[in-house]
Amino acid sequence: PGSPQNIYLDLFGGSTHVLKKNDTIAYYCSRCRNFSIKFGVQQPVDIYGECKSQTFSEVPIEILFLKKDKKIYMLVLSAKNANTVLKQGMLYSLLVK
Repeated sequence: PGSPQNIYLDLFGGSTHVLKKNDTIAYYCSRCRNFSIKFGVQQPVDIYGECKSQTFSEVPIEILFLKKDKKIYMLVLSAKNANTVLKQGMLYSLLVK
């Protein structure tokens, strides 16, 4: 299989924000219920994830796509407990240390 030309991310939940987007990084945060990723508009979903805690249907999540050396990396940071507060930008700050 070839490399994907595009990545289509659907984040379902509340308070979704784009934290950073340029030619090498696409970085999002949300109170997530679920997310899906596909590599073409009319293509089936390639990756599906649900975000649930025992008491809430949404949990904090950050998703970062990083393009480096002709490869694309996907990093995900989420809390197990929906009451946990993720400081916005935490995933990126861990990456650049």
